[in-house]
Amino acid sequence: MCFNFIMPPAMADILDIWAVDSQLASDGSIPVDFLLPTGIYIQLEVPREATISYIKQMLWKQVHNYPMFNLLMEIDSYMFACVNQTAVYEELEDETRRLCDVRPFLPVLKLVTRSCDPGEKLDSKIGVLIGKGLHEFDALKDPEVNEFRIKMRKFSEEKIQSLVGLSWMDWLKQTYPPEHEPSVLENLEDKLYGGKLIVAVHFENCQDVFSFQISPNMNPIKINELAIQKRLTIHGKEDEVSPYDYVLQVSGRVEYVFGDQPLIQFQYIRNCVMNRTLPHFMLVECCKIKKMYEQEMIAIEAAINRNSSNLPLPLPPKKMRII
Repeated sequence: MCFNFIMPPAMADILDIWAVDSQLASDGSIPVDFLLPTGIYIQLEVPREATISYIKQMLWKQVHNYPMFNLLMEIDSYMFACVNQTAVYEELEDETRRLCDVRPFLPVLKLVTRSCDPGEKLDSKIGVLIGKGLHEFDALKDPEVNEFRIKMRKFSEEKIQSLVGLSWMDWLKQTYPPEHEPSVLENLEDKLYGGKLIVAVHFENCQDVFSFQISPNMNPIKINELAIQKRLTIHGKEDEVSPYDYVLQVSGRVEYVFGDQPLIQFQYIRNCVMNRTLPHFMLVECCKIKKMYEQEMIAIEAAINRNSSNLPLPLPPKKMRII
C-alpha cells in the first residue's frame, strides 16, 4: 500500500510585520518609534515600502513641533540607526534603501550623528548580505568552519596587502581586470561592417550618444579622443580636457575597457561582434574612479588597523625550574 503525503504550502508568520502576507501591515503602513538626540520620542505611521530618505523627511517635518528643536543640527548631519533582524546595530548610511528591506527590530529608528567608521559599516553590510550577524560566526565552535574561516581570512588579508601602495590605475587593473582574449577569431571579417567595428559612446550625465565606425585594432584611448572631439563639435569649446581624463566603462556593468590592447581583444567586444550587437560604452571621469580608489584605501587601512589591534597578546616566557 502506498501513501502520498503532500506538504502544505509554507506560510509567513502573520505576526511578522515584514512578511508579505502580514495582517499587521495590511494597509501598507506601520507604526515606527523614533528616538531623537534631544531625548524626544515620536511615533509616526510610516509607509512600509518608503525609503529611508523619505522617512527622514517625514520625521523632520514633525520635529519642528516638538521641544528643543533648536538644539538639533541640519538634517544632513544625521542618519538613522537601528537593531536589524540579525540582532546587529546598523547605521543606515544608504538612504535609498526601503524600510521593508532594512527590517528594524520592533521597529525603532534612532536619529544619530553621522559617523565615519568604515570597518563597522563594512561588517554591518556583510551581515545584511549573508542574513546573519558576524558576531554569530565568532561564536561558532565547529572546527571545520573555523579552519575554513582562518584560511579565507588569510587569503583576504594577503589580497588586501597586495592592494596597499598601488596607484589608482594599478588598483583599477587589480580590482576590475579587463577580460582579454589574444587569439584570432575565425570568420571575423564576416561579422564586421566592411571591416569596421561600430561602437556607441556617451558621457556620464549626458543624453547625447555618439556612434563611430572604427578599426577593430584601435585601442580604447582613441575612442576617448573621438568622443571628446565629437562633443566639442556639437556643443562648442569647453574647458580643456584630455582623453586620459576618462575611462571607458561598459554601459550597465561595472566593467572597464582600458589599456594598450586592440579593442577586438576585449571579451566584451568579441561577444558583441559574434552576436552582432552594438558595443555601448560610457565615458567616466577618472576623478570618479580615484574617489572609489580612495574610499577603498580608507577601508583597507581601517581593516588593517583593526586586525593589528585584535592580535592576541604574546604568551609569557616559560619559567625554567632549576634543579
